[in-house]
Amino acid sequence: DKGISGGKGIDERPALNQLVTDITNDKITALYVYNQDRLERDEITWFTLQALLIEKEIDLYEDGVKVDLNDDNIAMLRNIKSIFNASYRKRGGKNIKKVLARNASEGKAHGTLPIGYTKDQDNYIIIDEDKAALVKRIFKLSLEGTGAGAICKILYDEGIPPTRGGDGIWKGVTILDIIKNPFYKGERHFGGEIYDVPAIVTKEYWHKVNQNLKNNVIYSGQSHKHKYLLDKGILGCAKCGKNYFGKKRKNSKYAYYRCASRNTKIEWCGNGQIPIDWLENFVWSRFFKGDILLELLKNGLNNGNDINKINDLKKD
Repeated sequence: DKGISGGKGIDERPALNQLVTDITNDKITALYVYNQDRLERDEITWFTLQALLIEKEIDLYEDGVKVDLNDDNIAMLRNIKSIFNASYRKRGGKNIKKVLARNASEGKAHGTLPIGYTKDQDNYIIIDEDKAALVKRIFKLSLEGTGAGAICKILYDEGIPPTRGGDGIWKGVTILDIIKNPFYKGERHFGGEIYDVPAIVTKEYWHKVNQNLKNNVIYSGQSHKHKYLLDKGILGCAKCGKNYFGKKRKNSKYAYYRCASRNTKIEWCGNGQIPIDWLENFVWSRFFKGDILLELLKNGLNNGNDINKINDLKKD
């Protein structure tokens, strides 16, 4: 259960839940842990597991040493250990929150900082001037009416890579996250409180740009129809062979391609949907930047030597 707290219940921990199922179905005869707190950090979970281990006569080993749960004294000590494990988890969580809140109040960094920020040698948040210039430009383009997808294309065409992780492609949601982040106007929201941080744009400018986003939605109208780059049978499903088609959720800007088999739950092949901005950005960057598409067309026409292909392309 990597990444899942040991303080959660059995039904909230898939691997532990599977372990309990296997014990119940007599698939397991012994259970090994290097420390009891790796098995659980919750009293109810421990008492449930303990009862099951005793009922099914499962041998429990901690760090290679057998733990005899049928011995009342040992069982009592294990119950006390479970209570301490749970208490330590709860106190530890509160202490971590206190430290993070203190860092926030003092202007210190923790976790991943937004684009345009870094930290000094004393861990205080400071502005990264080079990347802050990119943030300011994104705000400016948005205020001028440039959509998030168009901003992605501009940045890609100029060879400006995304600042962290990802697949090397700017995404519209990343641009919108930057514009909507109050961090850039000097407000750090943490634990229900607001703390001051160095601002990259003024509060007035930040609100102006964000209000402009809302205006774009208002004036875009409800009758706008998305133009799907890969619609009409161009994109196929690798699992079942049916077409992938473009679709947009009602009352939402989220659009995606999905397999036609998903129209009915009975026939759905299980292949997932693909966000439109991700796939179409890939197509534009892969085929329309440079001469790759042109060379493919030339080779196809030269090999086929078919005038009908040229006529069909002209019609398209």
